[in-house]
Amino acid sequence: KEKNGNRTIREINNLIIADGGEILAHYSGSPNDNTSDEEWLTYTRDVKKALTKEGWKIRGLIRADSTQANSNKGEKMCRQYFDYSDSMGTSNQYKLGLRKFLIGINTLEEFKSWIDTCCQSTGFYVICVHGGRSDEPLATNENIGLIIDYIKSKPNTEFTTYSKMFDKFGYTTIEKKLNL
Repeated sequence: KEKNGNRTIREINNLIIADGGEILAHYSGSPNDNTSDEEWLTYTRDVKKALTKEGWKIRGLIRADSTQANSNKGEKMCRQYFDYSDSMGTSNQYKLGLRKFLIGINTLEEFKSWIDTCCQSTGFYVICVHGGRSDEPLATNENIGLIIDYIKSKPNTEFTTYSKMFDKFGYTTIEKKLNL
């Protein structure tokens, strides 16, 4: 088991869920419309089966080229096994904007500047953190805490999850376009 401090990754994830957070499935690869159905099943159904077998309750799939709007097959296959993917932000009700990784960001001031820009317009903005990577120096518990505190200090902001957005707004224009 991987360790982060004195807690396992699973223990940390359980704390995130207990605090109202969400865990989404994530896999590597770049399947596309030319990828076989059998391979798509490996990327979607088998990922969900493996996680469910381990006791995870996963509703969403995040960041795989397959889940982007330009892959019709990817959208259809992902929707068979997951409620939503991170390409759901095309709905008229809210704007996903770009996901913001901490990769390559070296100072809190640089990240706060991005947060300030987000606060200038209504939207649903996603912050992605991996941690433990040399190209993600801000991804420490202390810095994440400072980022969260900074966001909380902003007027008219709130924290939410993909599942709460999905439950509030349901499927988006992508599904209508694909007749899902």
